[in-house]
Amino acid sequence: MMSPTHVDQQFQTFGGGVSNLDRCNRCGAPRSAHGADWTCPPALSRGASAAPLITGILLVLTGAALWAAGSTETKAGATLLSIAILVGVTLLVAGVILARRPK
Repeated sequence: MMSPTHVDQQFQTFGGGVSNLDRCNRCGAPRSAHGADWTCPPALSRGASAAPLITGILLVLTGAALWAAGSTETKAGATLLSIAILVGVTLLVAGVILARRPK
């Protein structure tokens, strides 16, 4: 049993008051992401964090290849390829953020 004098503070408080934006010293997640008993949220598996990254790469490469192949004769085709590339870039950014997130 731990001594009451040596208690590791779980959350970093900013500005003196307790806030839902305070970060956990164990997992780095905000206070609002923790359960009612202040247990840390489960970490994402390696596959779950890699899924948006791989999907983003595939969308960007497919969109760029089709754009370079000249399949944008219509405005609808150009619009769909532009959307595919932008969604791919967004998924790439999300995948990088999830991969770098502390476990």
